[in-house]
Amino acid sequence: MMKPCAKADIGRGCYRYDGHAFREEPCSYQIDAQTRGSLPTDQCYKMETQQRYRGVWVDVFEGQRFIPEGTSPPEWPRTGLKSSEWKEKAEQARLATIWMNANRVHFDGLTRRNGARWIIEFIGRKTMYPGSYGHFGMSGQEIIVDRVISLWECPRTGICG
Repeated sequence: MMKPCAKADIGRGCYRYDGHAFREEPCSYQIDAQTRGSLPTDQCYKMETQQRYRGVWVDVFEGQRFIPEGTSPPEWPRTGLKSSEWKEKAEQARLATIWMNANRVHFDGLTRRNGARWIIEFIGRKTMYPGSYGHFGMSGQEIIVDRVISLWECPRTGICG
């Protein structure tokens, strides 16, 4: 657990926003008074070597997910928001979620629809250690897509895969 920021820490690992002091996340930096930026994942975290992956890509704005072939998506808790069991199940689901970073590849002529599911085979690299990746750190791992081998859109209804 990181210790809270004090006024003396501003500019030395902490920043001020909306009257509060916040601890900087690893690999983040301040662009201007209102904007924070971060280095690309593979420039900041250790990555496994490139390998071939196949599975389902859930292409949702701010919710990119990859479900490897032969696995099921993590089960997020639905009830008991304030219970310790809910928190434990939510953390297990977060750690099992893989953020898919396809920012470096181009999908020539492909119309990407928000919420689409794709069967994808690609060469990529996964983060070596669990952490907080993707939008608001809601994924326990991240995979960077280096090269797409094949891509097919799943039917809008029914099973994908």
